[in-house]
Amino acid sequence: MKLEIDVARWTQVLGPGVMAMAYFDTSNARDWDTWHQLVADDATHTANIDSSGLTVRNLKETVFSGILETMPDVHTVLANVRLISERAAIGEWHTEGTLGTGRRYINDGFIRFELNDDGKIGNVTVAEFSIDAIDGMRDAGFDVPSMASAD
Repeated sequence: MKLEIDVARWTQVLGPGVMAMAYFDTSNARDWDTWHQLVADDATHTANIDSSGLTVRNLKETVFSGILETMPDVHTVLANVRLISERAAIGEWHTEGTLGTGRRYINDGFIRFELNDDGKIGNVTVAEFSIDAIDGMRDAGFDVPSMASAD
């Protein structure tokens, strides 16, 4: 059974985990109009791109000028979402897709969603489990800066 929901209303009652689920559901469905309604224009993407540390980039730019260009068939499943505050939730993710080189990308990790004052996604912090998978994205042309090159 498919259930259409009012994401903003459900988020008010159930918390930011609803936004996290909606973020990936709309992304996987390529429903970009709805996805853009969930994500603030100035939202950030914080990630441990490699062992050198965290990088912070614009979330929308990272998704559209990076992930989708490099891996148009990307699909992510979110599991075990837990509320950690009124405005934040954390969950486990599993992503698969095909890189431009033809290499299969498979990676897992944790993701933290933080809502801004407007109730939109203001930051996602991603913990990647496989640095090999990140190297594959670099090889396929995705601009994945390390801390050394971010300065």
